[in-house]
Amino acid sequence: MHPAIPYLFRAILAWISDENHTPYIVAVTDKTGIQIPPGATKENYITLNIGPNAVRDFELNDDFLAFNARFAGVARQVVIPLDAIHMVYALETQAGVMVKDGRLIELTPSSLAKDTAKNLEDKKKSGPNLKLVE
Repeated sequence: MHPAIPYLFRAILAWISDENHTPYIVAVTDKTGIQIPPGATKENYITLNIGPNAVRDFELNDDFLAFNARFAGVARQVVIPLDAIHMVYALETQAGVMVKDGRLIELTPSSLAKDTAKNLEDKKKSGPNLKLVE
């Protein structure tokens, strides 16, 4: 049986395209088999525009996502194993999916707002607790 993840990624990309949005991916850069331009990573992640205006020869199969793109004017081939993909989302709305602990989690603008609010609330709770001692 074929793995479901490539089919789900293809469906999300088709949905983003149908909405006339720009598809982006976020990938973890320390996975075996990843081929990205040197210096393109930020804190062990890379965010890439994979829209038809940004890449050529796009391929998504059961094992990896691959395409050709220009980085600083230099044509490069990019290969990303599917297990390295952390998120697939639409730039304009931030809606899409995130892979966490092997599960797909839907990203919606409202869920992102809730997560941001929760993170801010957690930061407020974990802030310093000062008392006046006399």
